[in-house]
Formats: sequence, structure tokens, C-alpha cells
Amino acid sequence: MAGARNVHDDIVVSVLAELRNQLRGGGCRPFTGGGSVETKPVQIRRPDIGVDCGRRDPDATKAASPRVVVEVLSPTTRDFDTIGKLEEYKLVDGLERILVIEPNAPEVIVWVRGADGSWRRGIRRGLDQEIDMRRSA
Repeated sequence: MAGARNVHDDIVVSVLAELRNQLRGGGCRPFTGGGSVETKPVQIRRPDIGVDCGRRDPDATKAASPRVVVEVLSPTTRDFDTIGKLEEYKLVDGLERILVIEPNAPEVIVWVRGADGSWRRGIRRGLDQEIDMRRSA
């Protein structure tokens, strides 16, 4: 995202570093907004952060098997991120979690796909909260 506020960038870097540490040694890896997720045929979206658990192709530009996407809200994309993109992400096979981070308060909306394919919404408020990122299915 060009021209992001420093708070947005700080959150992206912090989440990316934590995911990198948590995923080290496993089959999944985080990616930045330079990567993409195919939400529909020939429709890609670029989350601020994602987790890909698919086979790594160094020449690819989209995640092979995305499991998590993270969007950090900004004034210019807030509505699209929370409505349009969210609904597209929910259509992605294999996606397990969608995190929507509010940069103006310690708050994260966590969407988790259940074993039956339905999505559940939860909210974590406060700096002392943790988000369970274990596989749901």
C-alpha cells in the first residue's frame, strides 16, 4: 500500500515478525502485500499480510495455498477491506482465518472458518489479548 501511515506500517512489520517467528521450521510462511490471494478466477487481492502453506514457487506472485490473511485498516480502504474484500476472502478454499486490525485502538476482528465451512466472528480488545492461530480443521 503506497503512502501508508507510520502506524499502519508499524503494525504490519510487528505482525509479520511475529508470524515469521511462529511459523519458522514449519511448512507455512508469511508474505507481504507484494504477494496476492486469488479470491475468484482472475481476481486477486493483496492483503497487508498473508500466510501461505502451499508449495513454494519463487517465480509466483500469488499464494499457492493461503491459510491466513491480515488487513490493517486505513481511512482510504476501511470500507472496502471490511465489506468487499472480506466477502471475497471468505470464498477462498483453504483459508482458515481473516484478521482485520484496527490501527486506532487495540482491537482485532478475527474471522475463523469452522469445520463445517461457516465463518465465526470474534473480537479481541486490549494489548494483553492473544489470537489462537492453530489450524481449525
